[in-house]
Amino acid sequence: MYGYFGQNQPNRFLKILYYIPNFLKLFWKLFRDPRIRFYMKLIPITGAILSLSYVIVPFDMLPDVMAFIGQLDDLAVVSIFMTPSIWIFIRGCPKEIVKEHAHGIGGRSPL
Repeated sequence: MYGYFGQNQPNRFLKILYYIPNFLKLFWKLFRDPRIRFYMKLIPITGAILSLSYVIVPFDMLPDVMAFIGQLDDLAVVSIFMTPSIWIFIRGCPKEIVKEHAHGIGGRSPL
């Protein structure tokens, strides 16, 4: 079974999993960098606020009949809000600064 660009889907998924720690490190370094404008930092902050508000609100998309499944929908919603907001934040940062931090993490940009 082949996915995009002829790559095997399991290999692509493993590659993505491999780069997640570097992606999060890059996000954190950029978020703490004083050269990044505050309005850019509002993007992941907004994603975190939306995620937190969903987790705190007393009703769920899936009822918590089975505790494990009830937690999975919370995790899914948090990832739905946080992943795009982090990605948009990194893509919106100046490329020179992103490259500088990416080089310090793993030598390559995860973008």
